[in-house]
Amino acid sequence: MTRVGVDTGGTFTDFLVLDESGLRSFKLPSTPTKPAGALLSGISDRALSSVRLLHGTTVGTNAILEGKVARTAFVTTEGFRDILFLARQTRPHLYEFEPELPRPPLSEADCFTLPERMLHTGDAMRAPTPEEVEKVASEVSGYDAVAVCLLFAYANPAHELALAEAIHGPYLSLSHSVSPEFREYERAVATVLNAAIGPKMASYLSEIGAASAVREVLVMSSAGGLSPLAECLSVPISTVTSGPAAGVTAAAALAARCGRPNAISFDMGGTSTDVSLIAGRSSFTDIAEIGGLELRQHRIHVHTIGTGGGSIASLDAAGALRVGPKSAGADPGPAYYGRGGPVTVTDAFVVLGLLPDVPLAGGRGPSGNRAESVRSVSQIASALGLSVESAAEAILRASVSQMAGAVRRVSAEQGFDPASFSLIAFGGAGPLVGCLVAEEVSIREVIVPSVPGVFSAYGLLLAPEVAERSATILGRGIEDPFVLWQRLAARCREAVASQSAAVTLSADLRYRGQSHTVSVSAGFGEAPLSIAEIEAGFHAAHERRFGIQHSDRPVEWVTLRARAEVPAAEVPSPSPTSHEPSSPTVRIHWGGVGLDAACLPRLRADGETVLGPAVILQDDTTTFVPPGWVSAPGEAGSLVLSFVGV
Repeated sequence: MTRVGVDTGGTFTDFLVLDESGLRSFKLPSTPTKPAGALLSGISDRALSSVRLLHGTTVGTNAILEGKVARTAFVTTEGFRDILFLARQTRPHLYEFEPELPRPPLSEADCFTLPERMLHTGDAMRAPTPEEVEKVASEVSGYDAVAVCLLFAYANPAHELALAEAIHGPYLSLSHSVSPEFREYERAVATVLNAAIGPKMASYLSEIGAASAVREVLVMSSAGGLSPLAECLSVPISTVTSGPAAGVTAAAALAARCGRPNAISFDMGGTSTDVSLIAGRSSFTDIAEIGGLELRQHRIHVHTIGTGGGSIASLDAAGALRVGPKSAGADPGPAYYGRGGPVTVTDAFVVLGLLPDVPLAGGRGPSGNRAESVRSVSQIASALGLSVESAAEAILRASVSQMAGAVRRVSAEQGFDPASFSLIAFGGAGPLVGCLVAEEVSIREVIVPSVPGVFSAYGLLLAPEVAERSATILGRGIEDPFVLWQRLAARCREAVASQSAAVTLSADLRYRGQSHTVSVSAGFGEAPLSIAEIEAGFHAAHERRFGIQHSDRPVEWVTLRARAEVPAAEVPSPSPTSHEPSSPTVRIHWGGVGLDAACLPRLRADGETVLGPAVILQDDTTTFVPPGWVSAPGEAGSLVLSFVGV
């Protein structure tokens, strides 16, 4: 069976194909108006057959951010109708007189209640009557999707299941399946968003699965593993950061190959930049934010900012330069594409000489037009009273500053100094700015993978099949967590259809009186740590993150987690493809001066030491080695860029 990893981004769709002839990659422009278009075209154009499709997608995320979701009804316990609108009563902008709070994708008129009450222990205080259930089912029958989130359903889902049996037609999203953990508001948000994107994701994934060449579809989950199509259809919210999660999976594997346990995954694409910390392993979080809404979701901790190669540069009302978050996307794209697009970070690269005249996406993207980039940047330059080159450098430095802030955030907020980490730079634009971002945060080493432009697609081939299960135990009188852990582990193994799957355990703990938790390892399914060892790990993790521990205070156990993994079959390291540049040197502008930089293909750079300034070309990206940096061959076909001083 042919294994095909496909990562659909806002600008390009990346393919990595593994069959009997070996491993090969290519890129196609994304088709935002028809999300499955580029993916299906890539499969049909290459005459691929018997495909095992491993897919990372942003269809659900984009639907939420753009408001293009299904008409959704929300059903909750009587007395809690307004939970989505009351939220946590926090102000996102403290000093605004009339702050605009994030709103769910429905109105108050779309909220319904069921007379019922489940206690936090899982005991039913008041069960709904059949007539009450039928009444609510009738009220929501005209909606495209229905989200059901009853109080404490994670402890006992009986009332949610009773209502689900009475609802026929609309897409159903039940909180005990979507987010079986406490915190009612975040659980409600997750359930509603899951319902809102459910019909669109079902249509999208069904279209892909129905393709004649496709034999099996596995979708990357936000938790960093592949899930069967059926699970993604029932819980599509689990895919909202699937593309970035695939990139982190690949970065963690490369960090291990290079002997760098401490690394920062840095993925700069056309629309956004995704940053994640790897400290021995990928880092996880239990809270996700989408469109300003917080939801409960155990996922790889990825911080995303709206800065990418297609980010639009503009001047605000005060005349200050701004870069992003709006993007030119795939169409019209940057001014460089020659389609009348706006000035973007890509145009700054072109003006500075960092993107020589080479075919985009290995010749499968639009042809470039340097004159259009110069023209567009000139507009910014005139307004700022700068030369075209100085304006381009200002645009690039502004974007680098934003990305450096993202690196600081993912490292410092977890108690780590980024200076002690290596930066793994990938994505279509990551290797162009990797060293520049590293300098901003005092990182001295940047690692560029062999195929950085399709590295997330490579992560899809590397990713294991994964199932995660969790249970909140706070206040439920569960004295022995190990019995429940074994039940969760059994459910995970059943989900991945492998009784021999490796299972890792973890727990969310907190000090009594605290409101939020810290997740710590609890060992393996067959060899869990003791309670004393787990709590000692919690004290250490709390001190690392917050600078203090309270070993004399009682520890509360909040949530138990289990994760089963079935490793992927072995995948060879991909090889880059590149063409000889038209000239061995290129004129670049950096630091306010013009410089002659070496210009060479990636295949040659893989075999020698290269002193900066240099521009290294390959089909899927370009690597910039600034003055003061040196490039040398690394493990798994990577380039290791080291700071040696100017």
